[in-house]
Amino acid sequence: MDEDLQELADAMAEAKGSEAVLKAFLRAAREAPDADAAAAFLASLDPSSYKSEEARFRVGDFLLEFDNAEAALAWYAGESAAAHVRRARAYLAFGDKASAVTHYRAGIDKD
Repeated sequence: MDEDLQELADAMAEAKGSEAVLKAFLRAAREAPDADAAAAFLASLDPSSYKSEEARFRVGDFLLEFDNAEAALAWYAGESAAAHVRRARAYLAFGDKASAVTHYRAGIDKD
């Protein structure tokens, strides 16, 4: 990771669960020359540290964008319609069509 991202990663470690620092990290990560390193760092975090479903979804979406669908699944936990649809997208990304259909249906049923 570049120096700016590393500083933000350090800030995240000091301020566990801070959605403001998480947002700043994600913004910087999208612009970073080595976004894959940022994705690996995010994949190593505990999603339960972030209370907001929206914050967890941002991380999951980033991970999915950078081809880490398995890690994204952990960030898409929950029973909301949006969580089910996001899990369906992640399952599709790694080829598990049966699980994707199950979660799409669950998402539609919740909505």
